[in-house]
Amino acid sequence: MFTETGVWLRLPSRDAQQAPPAAVCPRCGSEQYSLDTMAGVGGGFWCAACAAERETEEESRQT
Repeated sequence: MFTETGVWLRLPSRDAQQAPPAAVCPRCGSEQYSLDTMAGVGGGFWCAACAAERETEEESRQT
């Protein structure tokens, strides 16, 4: 944004910590934000930690 004198004024960027959560993991209830990794599981989305736990549980069941 330019000021009346033609000087470029940079506005402060949004504080990511003030953003509301984009989703909540249905398995553990943790808040997930727009940059967090989520995995599609059974028609829904789980946080990365729960998805990794589920994968480990499935692998242990197969052996």
